Amino acid sequence: MNNSSIIKVLIHSDDRTFSMEHRHKLKAYDMDVHFFNDKLNMLELIRSEEMDILVVNLNNSGHLDLSIVKAIRDVCSEIEIILLADTNDNIPSVDIMIEYNINGFHIKTNSQDNLLHQILSARKICLQKKTRP
Repeated sequence: MNNSSIIKVLIHSDDRTFSMEHRHKLKAYDMDVHFFNDKLNMLELIRSEEMDILVVNLNNSGHLDLSIVKAIRDVCSEIEIILLADTNDNIPSVDIMIEYNINGFHIKTNSQDNLLHQILSARKICLQKKTRP
């Protein structure tokens, strides 16, 4: 987690329209948004850029790749994670979300405003963490 009052968001996206739409909305909330397509470099980006929020699709051949979530937690235990899912079938169970401290999920076919609300909720958590003594 970075020490600045600006919240840094890292979004995994292969759909540039989806990403650009949210970049403009999130800038209004003092959020610095970065995008990546390559999951191989994701951990290095999280570490080097001190990201606060990660929005990522971790589905691999129809199942959630929990080893990646564990690696993310090992690199940055404080990062807020929102998972992207292609369908309802790719949503993790509540037990998994609690165990891996996953903040939420967004099904890509749902309203983009739903994802914006999830990111803003995670932003609020980040701001609360930053103001703790």
